[in-house]
Amino acid sequence: MGDNHLSQEALDAIFSTPASEQGAAPDGLANCISTTLLPSGVLCIHINGHVIGQTESFSAINKISLLVAGTSHHVVVDVVDCPYLSSLALGALSALARERGAAGYSLALIDANKMIKDVIGLTGLSESMPAFDTLDEALAHIGGGASTAPP
Repeated sequence: MGDNHLSQEALDAIFSTPASEQGAAPDGLANCISTTLLPSGVLCIHINGHVIGQTESFSAINKISLLVAGTSHHVVVDVVDCPYLSSLALGALSALARERGAAGYSLALIDANKMIKDVIGLTGLSESMPAFDTLDEALAHIGGGASTAPP
């Protein structure tokens, strides 16, 4: 396991700086994703469901994957605002879960509705990407302690 840690400032800079200022075409990431680094070091990601079926969702998850690669963070993804996960988003989350697992860390979903939980179960992803009802349940599962603030 690595000892590289992210900071909340770095996360804010990546997701609040328009892509056009980063030398790329605008991708709307500031509108579809927010991140919080809990005091325990767990990275909480909230995905806005309005883009989960669009290219922005894949771009956002890809950016998170690149960001956390080689870091020492468990990841919790809050999908409360997602009515469903497209196959594109599911594949990107699955890849992120595999990367976190290979690094010795975990990825968990929270606030997933029944349809998302059913899809995760039917696709066999529930072991690598378990879904929990609350942040505290996910943190207890991954060993990240109790939350002190909502994601």
